[in-house]
Amino acid sequence: MVPEEIMLREGKKVKYKFSDLVDITKLQKLMKHFYHLTNISHGLIDPEGNILSAIGWQDICIKFHRAHPHSGQRCKESDLSIQERLHLSQEYGSYICQNGLVESFIPIIIEGEHLATLILGQFFYEEPDINYFRRQAREFGFSEENYLNALSEVPIISPKEVDACMKYFVHLAEMLADMGLTHLKQRQAEESLRKTNQHLDSLVKQRTKELAEANQELQKDIQKRKQTEIKLRDSEERLRLMLQNMPVMMKAYDEQGNIAVWNRECELVTGYSQEEMIGNPNALTWLYPDETYFHHVNTEWMEQGNDFRDWEKTLTCKDGTEKTISWFSISGRFPVPGWGFWAIGVDITQRKQTERQLRKTASELKAIFQALPDLYFRLDKDGTIIHSQARDPNDFYVSPEEFIGKKFRDILPSETGFQLQQASDYAIETNSLACVEYSLPMKQEMHYFEARFLPLLESQLMVIVRTITDRKRVEQALLEERNFINTILDTVDTLVLAMDRHGRIVHFNCACEKLSGYSFHEVQGTFVWEQLLLPEDVQTVRELFQDLSIEKVDLHKENMWRTKDGRHRLISWSNSILLDSEGQIKYVIGTGIDSTDRRRTEELLRKSDRLAAVGQLAAGVAHEVRNPLTVLKGFTQLLKNGFTEYENYLTLMESEVERIELIISEFLTLAKPEVMNVQKKDLGAFLQQVVDLMNTKAILNSIQITLKIDQELSPITCDENQLKQVFINTLQNAIEAMPHGGNIFIFVEKYDYEQVQIRIIDEGCGIPQERIPRLGEPFYSTKEKGTGLGLMVSYKIIERHEGSFFIHSELNKGTTVTILLPIELVGARQYIQ
Repeated sequence: MVPEEIMLREGKKVKYKFSDLVDITKLQKLMKHFYHLTNISHGLIDPEGNILSAIGWQDICIKFHRAHPHSGQRCKESDLSIQERLHLSQEYGSYICQNGLVESFIPIIIEGEHLATLILGQFFYEEPDINYFRRQAREFGFSEENYLNALSEVPIISPKEVDACMKYFVHLAEMLADMGLTHLKQRQAEESLRKTNQHLDSLVKQRTKELAEANQELQKDIQKRKQTEIKLRDSEERLRLMLQNMPVMMKAYDEQGNIAVWNRECELVTGYSQEEMIGNPNALTWLYPDETYFHHVNTEWMEQGNDFRDWEKTLTCKDGTEKTISWFSISGRFPVPGWGFWAIGVDITQRKQTERQLRKTASELKAIFQALPDLYFRLDKDGTIIHSQARDPNDFYVSPEEFIGKKFRDILPSETGFQLQQASDYAIETNSLACVEYSLPMKQEMHYFEARFLPLLESQLMVIVRTITDRKRVEQALLEERNFINTILDTVDTLVLAMDRHGRIVHFNCACEKLSGYSFHEVQGTFVWEQLLLPEDVQTVRELFQDLSIEKVDLHKENMWRTKDGRHRLISWSNSILLDSEGQIKYVIGTGIDSTDRRRTEELLRKSDRLAAVGQLAAGVAHEVRNPLTVLKGFTQLLKNGFTEYENYLTLMESEVERIELIISEFLTLAKPEVMNVQKKDLGAFLQQVVDLMNTKAILNSIQITLKIDQELSPITCDENQLKQVFINTLQNAIEAMPHGGNIFIFVEKYDYEQVQIRIIDEGCGIPQERIPRLGEPFYSTKEKGTGLGLMVSYKIIERHEGSFFIHSELNKGTTVTILLPIELVGARQYIQ
């Protein structure tokens, strides 16, 4: 076949490829022999620049120029430029490619078409410009050494030698053109011969077709007869298979009255096989063993003839069971030669049993409906009442004669009718149950009803209406009683908390709301430990409710509540339980009072008693000890001047005497009220001064103190120096509790309209819980050399400022000191100067 036309880049169409006309493989062998004789590289490319053969091409071209994308593009453009140079010479031409090498070319033209180009190269006419190629190596990133080595291998050929070689190639090109032209003419001749053969084949086929058609006409009657016979046999076979495998029973009788067809469904229904039934004269007596019933069947059959349907008869199966079959005769409409009668049957035994069951169920339902006090309606899909039933017709709003054929909205008050119509539409649209409650004025009082709309299979609705008047009255009474009880519970100041057996809150009175800051809506349904309890109490309470029993419920208990704003309140509870009908705990009910202030007052009284005792002791001790101590201190200082060799010992003695003086000063602070210099002060400002003072010691212990002050904080009435002493004592304790460094955070913020709150949080070792209640007692300290007087003095200063001092600590986590101070002092006049 002639190759398809090829489109060149100039848009010219060429009918042939050079490789289709010349054996390239043989040509390559010839060109290799020439290269071995002359050592001159040459090649063959097509008009599109594709290399058909490359013999002895230089490494500088193959490994460098054509291997690099940019220099390779130059090679491609140089190859394609031959098309533009063809007019420059009649036989051959030479040019310098874009990469600096000389190449000569000879076009191969067959029948005026340029199909290939012979190329001689790469070479130089004279010594190349080494610097040019050095620059080119750097431009393309070649190894300069390898590139120049490849350059040195390019031969230098004189124009005379090139001319001689090119004349050879001119003759070679002419020879190739002649060979190609000869091959082309041969292919054209073959193509012409092929067309001639095709024409002859066409004539032969036409004559053969005509003869075949004539032969077909001669054989048509024979073929039609054979086809008819085959179709008839196929139809008979298909009919047999269809009848045999029909999902309904199929039986046929021959003209002698014996069974001729007994299909697979007949075998499955009766248990009798084809072998047992076909041609068996006793087959019918097997199916109808009762003679009377058999005679009855034959009589009906004779009366009906061969055209009947829905003829229901009961036959006896092989295993003795009886089944009801509905027979349909089709002998009259589809007569079959050789068959006197045939019919199809459907086993309706199950349907018959279902019908009997449905009739029984319907009868039972009717009896149930008649016994129920409910009203019954049946509606069509648009809501029209088509049937009704009631034990007492007087229970209807109007008589049945007035509402049958109408809709509820036509006979009931507009609002109620619209309500029932909406429920009807919803039940039809969603095919689901719809319930609605409504009220009607009947017998001079209001009656309440509940209507249930249930979709039926026939796009109808069953509506059952039950009176709920008594239930509504009971619910109303219960609601009123509940509201009465809730009003009482919300009025008392006692906390009332009710939880189910799992610990979920079900009641939370106003006193609980006021104390906790949470509304009932916020805590309803939540577990009691989720928001109200401290973390350390959560696990204990949760485990109590996981295995709740009467024995485990403490009738009297105290625990700490955490309010919504973060305060802790101590609650004293009296608990009781409510059991269900099975004797299981249903609710746990607690009534509680806030004991925080009472407990705090008790603690203050206890500490005041201790302070009074310590104060009396301090007054006596300070008086009796201070004078001798002054003498000791004076003589110690005197001895330091005379006994320099004991200076270290005397300095230590002096230091310990000064420490005793400090303790005596603290004693005196406890012994008598110190006069307070009360002024309006910026708490944040002088707290910042305390932080600046303590920062040096903190830095030495690798501790970072962070102070955060609320910008909207109001000035407070206080004794600045005394409060500074409290903050210095507290920070000193925090620093000493953090030997390995860490962070201390101080938060100063408004607590409420009357108080400010200072929280000092460290990351120290913490204090055991059992030791926290004793902090502030005289001579009780968690430090090795502590006296406990510093914290005791701090408590006393805060007490004079009408404030509160709290300590919360966790081992290995840290301690939080919370100080509450009033913005205005009211009852501290005995301390004010």
